[in-house]
This record gives sequence, C-alpha cells and structure tokens, in this order.
Amino acid sequence: MMPLTAWLAVPFVAALLLWPVRRVRQIAAPLAALVYLALAATAPFVARSEAIDVLGRAFDLSAAQAPYVCFLAVGLALLMAGGAFVQESALVWPGSLATFGFMLGALCAGSAQLAGALLSLAAIGVAFCLLAPDTSELAMRTVIVLLCGTLLVLLAGWTAQSSQLEHPLSLSPIGRGAALIGMGLLLGLFPFGFWAPPLGRVERPTGAFLAVCAIGLVASLRMAELSGLVGQELLPTVFRWGGLITFCLGAVGALLPDRLSAVVGYAAMADLGVAALAMGVAPLENVDLATQHLAYRAVACALLWVAARVLAKCFGADDLRSLNGAFSRAPLTLTAVLLGGMSLSGLPPMAGFASRSAILGLTSASPWWSTLWALGTLGPVWGLARIVIASWGPTPPPGSRREPLWLGVLLLVTGLALLAGGIWPNVVAWLSSLAS
Repeated sequence: MMPLTAWLAVPFVAALLLWPVRRVRQIAAPLAALVYLALAATAPFVARSEAIDVLGRAFDLSAAQAPYVCFLAVGLALLMAGGAFVQESALVWPGSLATFGFMLGALCAGSAQLAGALLSLAAIGVAFCLLAPDTSELAMRTVIVLLCGTLLVLLAGWTAQSSQLEHPLSLSPIGRGAALIGMGLLLGLFPFGFWAPPLGRVERPTGAFLAVCAIGLVASLRMAELSGLVGQELLPTVFRWGGLITFCLGAVGALLPDRLSAVVGYAAMADLGVAALAMGVAPLENVDLATQHLAYRAVACALLWVAARVLAKCFGADDLRSLNGAFSRAPLTLTAVLLGGMSLSGLPPMAGFASRSAILGLTSASPWWSTLWALGTLGPVWGLARIVIASWGPTPPPGSRREPLWLGVLLLVTGLALLAGGIWPNVVAWLSSLAS
C-alpha cells in the first residue's frame, strides 16, 4: 500500500522529471497521462493508509474523497493524451501535474485555512496551463478571479479556526461573506461565474478543465467545513437561487454559439447550476450527490474539449460550417461528442442523467418547475445536436484530414464509460467501498 506522503509527492516529482522533455510532446504527453492514470488507480487504496502530519499540519484522504480524485485524474489523463495531437503548450505537462498536486494537497488538508492556501497555489498553476500568445489577458483575468476565491476561502477558514479559540474573535460576519463569495467564485455560480464560459473557446483545454471543473469540485468537497460558518438557512438560499440563475443562463448561452467548444462552456455552466440546486435543498445531506454530478460533468467536459480541439485540427475549426459533412472522416470523435454531449445535457441513459434525475427528485415537483427544468435542458441539447447533425452532411470539408484513429478510439471509450455510468450509477459507491 502506497503511503499518503509518497502519493502526494508523485505529481511534483513527475513535474520535475518532465520539465527537461516538456518540448517533446510525443514523450511528455503520454508520460503525463500515465502518471494521472497511476494516481487514479492508486487513490482508493491510498485512502486506506493512515493520516500524516507535515510541519504540524494533518493530511488525510478519506474513502469518500477518493472516487473524485479518480474522476479528475482520468479526465486529465485524457487531456494529456489529446494534447499530444492538438499541440498544447509545453508548460502544460509539468504545469498541470504541479497544479493537480496542490489540489490534492488542498483536498487532503486537515483545515479549510490550509486548503485555501494550497488552492491559491493551484490557481497560479492554472495560469501556466492557460498561457498562449492570444490568451494572456484571459489567463490573467481567470487567475485573479480564482485567487480572490481561494484567498476568501482562506480567510473563511481562518475565521472558523479563530472561533474555536479560548477567547474567540467576533469575526463571523466577515467569515460568512468570505465563505459565500469565495465558494461562488471557485464554483462559478451566478453572479460570480461569468469568467468561466470564455475559457471553453481558447486553445488550452487543460487549463480550462482545471479552472472550470477541478478547482470547483475540490472546493465543493470542503463544503461541510464552511457551511457552519455561513449558516444553515442562508447557504441553501444562496445555492438555490444562484444555481437556478446559473442553470438558466448556461442553457440560454448554449443556444447561440456555432463553435463546439463555446457550446460546451455554456453547457458546463448550466450543469453546474444543476449541482448547485442539489446543495440548495440541503447542503450537508446532498453534497455527495452534487459532487458526483460535478465529477460526471468534469469527465464529459474533458471529452468534449479534447474532441473540439481534434476536430479543429482536422477540419480547420470546430464551428458549424467547418464541420459540415465531417462525420465521414471523424466518425469516432463525433460519436464520442454525441455521447459526451448527452451526458453533459442530462439525457438518458448517460451518467449525467442518472445524477440529474436524482437531483430533480429532490426539488419541487410542481409543473412549472418541471417545465423550466425541461426547457433548460433543451438549450445544451440544441447547441450540441445542431453541430452533430451538421456533421452528417454528404460531403466532407475540402482540405480536411481524417481523425487520428488511436485518439478517436480513446474518446469513444470515454464516452462509453459515461454510458456505463448511467446504466450502473453506483460506480462512486463502488470506488468508495474499495477505499474503505
């Protein structure tokens, strides 16, 4: 059994080893993917190991947290494999590993204060994964937003810790505001989430995944520590209305773009609203269901963003005009897009539908609510379906080339895994049983 200390050190050691070969993507990309797969495969067993103490700070990976590490690591492994073809930045291979290492440390940290500090370092790491000649302003804006969120979580954690002193300080109003705004920024909830959808349009899918999916999932797993600080009445209200507006804005936004990557960004925003609605019913009781939904969302986003970059590489762009008739030359990739889009939109029998239907059962069953839910689902469905349908045209685009077979197969396997997660929705419970 690998001790927790060695497991937490793996991403940083791998980042250092990959630094000399970072410009040779044919070597760096598959090695980084193998490291992520190793982290995913060992996470349930590392959760059985004892907690560790580093400089007086406790670190522990629980059985409930291990499955979500697996989901994030698998999504990052897919992004690394795809990066070998779509030519990600040379900083992505070591940068993403170091960033993920800080996220694992934040997940295992024994206090919200330490978790906020480690997430701040992870936010800086996201900048290295987003950097490109045409994305410097977007990368800087994203990092500023994420740093504000992590520092507010750090402040909230310090406030919660100070309240346990023998002579506690009267800082609960500050901590309450810091926790609410910090979680809203990291998750991307309305009105703090407008930074997230533009990331889907850039040519750095790994950075977008870390910022939009990974940090939010880690933050949601720390929800229990901050909920007592915010209050049992205020927190559900904020998540309920913030989730509802986020869901509606994402659904409307997904109707408009012609680019696959842009549609995915808004569909991910709508799906985040669904998870927030689960927390809005009862944050502590339903955080597991919400994080499970966010985990399925993360894998679907990784699949779709890699597929969008593959299609852009093969056909010149990932918009409607460029992909007209593309199915004959990229059948595996576009089939994977169909499966991943169905999961992200919450259609049966995909994994996203299994968790989304459970969340719908928690909310009001009134007719107007069910109608709003259905209309919100139609936005991402329409945005993704029109691109897939356009690809079924009779003539492939001139000057295009065929998809790489190995990457098409990998994307299709990931899509089928999301299908299996819908047919067998107890995969998270099974992974937790391995870790216990």
